[in-house]
Amino acid sequence: MSTDEANRNQMLKSPETPALAKEMINYVNRYAEESKFLGTYASSEVGEDGRFRCEYKQSGVQKAPGRLSSAGLLDGQGGNMQNQPVRAREMYICDPGMVFGYFDLGQAEARVVGWRAGIIKWQEQFERARLDGVYDCHRALASDMFKVEYDLVPHVDFDEHGKPTIRYVAKRCRHGLNYRMERYKLAEVTGLSYNDANKNFILYHHNTPELERWWIEEEKQFRKNREVFNALGRRHKVIQRLDDEALKSIVAFYPQSTIGDKVTQVWYQAEEDDKWPSDARVAIDVHDNLVCIASPKTIKTAMKILVKYAESPIPIRNIFTGRIEPLIIPAEAKVSYPVTLTVNDKGQQVYVEDQKNGVHRWSNLKKIEL
Repeated sequence: MSTDEANRNQMLKSPETPALAKEMINYVNRYAEESKFLGTYASSEVGEDGRFRCEYKQSGVQKAPGRLSSAGLLDGQGGNMQNQPVRAREMYICDPGMVFGYFDLGQAEARVVGWRAGIIKWQEQFERARLDGVYDCHRALASDMFKVEYDLVPHVDFDEHGKPTIRYVAKRCRHGLNYRMERYKLAEVTGLSYNDANKNFILYHHNTPELERWWIEEEKQFRKNREVFNALGRRHKVIQRLDDEALKSIVAFYPQSTIGDKVTQVWYQAEEDDKWPSDARVAIDVHDNLVCIASPKTIKTAMKILVKYAESPIPIRNIFTGRIEPLIIPAEAKVSYPVTLTVNDKGQQVYVEDQKNGVHRWSNLKKIEL
C-alpha cells in the first residue's frame, strides 16, 4: 500500500481507519515533516562567510513557467529561498547594526485574475478593501459562497478547537481553484474530507462562473498562435503537445508571471531610485514580496520607496474586451524588531523583544505605517 503523504492523510480522515492506526500515521507524518525540515532547511550548507545563497531562475518551473524560481548553487551551497517555511525564517539574521524590511502584495494573483477575467464582484470587493483598509475580501467571498451575512463570517481561519472556519475554506478555494485545481487536490491542501472539498468546489465555481469562461477564452486565444503575453510584456510560448498540464500552466501564466515580474521590477526600480539609501539592499525575492536590509535610520526610507513602486498601477488587459484597466495592489510594509530566545512560564522556548541585546531575524516582523 502506498504511504505517501496524500494517502496517509486520506487514511487519517477515513472512519474505517482504527484509532491505533491513526495514531501511528500521525507519528509517521510528524517524522516525515521533521525529517524534511532537518534535511532541506536546517542542514542547508552556508558559505564560508556564514551567508546563505541561492540562484534565481527566470524560466520558473513547469507548473509556473512565468515567474522566478529558486534553487541552491551548483557547489551545494544554499537552497530554495522562495520556499522557506515560517519556522525556518528564524535562522536568518541581519548583519550587526542592520534590520529587515518587508513588503507583501495583498491577494496579488487573485486581484489580477479578477481584472483579467472581468469578475466585477471581485473588482468591487478588492477596491473597497484597498481604499478603506478594513474590509476583508476573504470574509466577503465566504459570505457569498455560504450565504452568510458578512458580519457573521469569522475574522480568523481556525476556531478555538482548531477547526477551519468558512473564511479559511473560502481563502484556500480562491488560492487554488482559480487555476483549475481538482477536487481531490483541494481536499489535500485544505485538510478537508473529499466530500466537503467536493461541496466547496461546487459552491466556489457556482459563485464565480466567470472563471471557467476565462479558462476557455485563455486557451482559445492561445491556440491561435501558441503564445501568450503577460501584463508587463513577458512572452510564454509552448512548442510541445498541449496536454492538460500544459493548458493548466497557460491559464496560470498571466496572473503568476505578472506578479512575479512586477515584484522583480520593483526591486530594480527601488535600487535605481535617486533617494534609495546607500546602505540598503534587497536580499530576498519571494514571488509576491521582497525582503530588504538597511540600517535603522534608513529602513523607513527604503520601505517608502519599495511600497511606492509596488503600488504603482499594473496595466491588466481584460481578456474578453481587450480593454486595459489599471490595477493597484496594496502593499503592506513590515520591519523587524530585535528578539532574544527565552523560556516562558510553560517551559516553552519563545522569542521576546529585546532592544538592548536582541537580534534581528527574518521571522520577527511587525507592521509599520509609512
